[in-house]
Amino acid sequence: MTDKKLRILQATQKLITRQGYEHLTISRIAKECGIGKGTVYEYFDSKEALLNQALSHYARLECDVICAPLPETLSLSESIHTLVLRLCRLFERNTAILSMLWSDLQQQGLPKSLAECMCQTMMPLRDQYLAFVHRLCRRALLQGELCSLPDDFEIGYIGFGLASYLSLQFRTGVPVSEQLADRCTEMVLRQLSVHQEALHA
Repeated sequence: MTDKKLRILQATQKLITRQGYEHLTISRIAKECGIGKGTVYEYFDSKEALLNQALSHYARLECDVICAPLPETLSLSESIHTLVLRLCRLFERNTAILSMLWSDLQQQGLPKSLAECMCQTMMPLRDQYLAFVHRLCRRALLQGELCSLPDDFEIGYIGFGLASYLSLQFRTGVPVSEQLADRCTEMVLRQLSVHQEALHA
C-alpha cells in the first residue's frame, strides 16, 4: 500500500470519527489529506469503495490487536478478563467507527450495496475473533478448567454477546472500570458454567 493511499484511508477514518458518515465527502477527505480531489479518485472510484476499504483496514488492524496471543499461564478467567479489557480499549479508541461497523453488519443506516460489501469483508475478521475465543476455551479444557468444549453456537453467543454488551455500554456512556471488566468476565464465565464442573469437583 502506498503512503498516499494509507493517508487517504486514515483521513477517512478520522473524519468518520469526527463527523459521521452523513457528512463524509471526497472533497473533505482530500482537504484533510492536503491533496486534490482527483488524486483520491486515482485510488478509489467512489466514496463507497473508499469507505469500505477504510473501515476494512481499520477493522483488520483492531482485530489483530484483540486476537493477539495470550500467555499460556493465564487461567480462563484471566484470559476472558484480558479480552474484555482489549475490547474496552477498542471501544474507547473509536466508538463512532465501531457503531458504524455494527450498523453495516446489521445493514442499517448505510447504502445497501455498501452494507452487503462490508458484511463480506467482515466475515474473515468475525471468524478470526471467534477462533480466538475458541482457542481460549480449548486451552481451558486442556488445563482442566472446562469439562467439555462449547460448540460453535455457544462460542458465537459468548463472543458476540460480550462485544454487543460492551458496545451498548459505551454507547450509553458507561466508563471503563475494573467493575465493568469484572462484571463482563463473570457474565462470560456464567455462560460457560455448564462446562465448569471440573472446577468444583
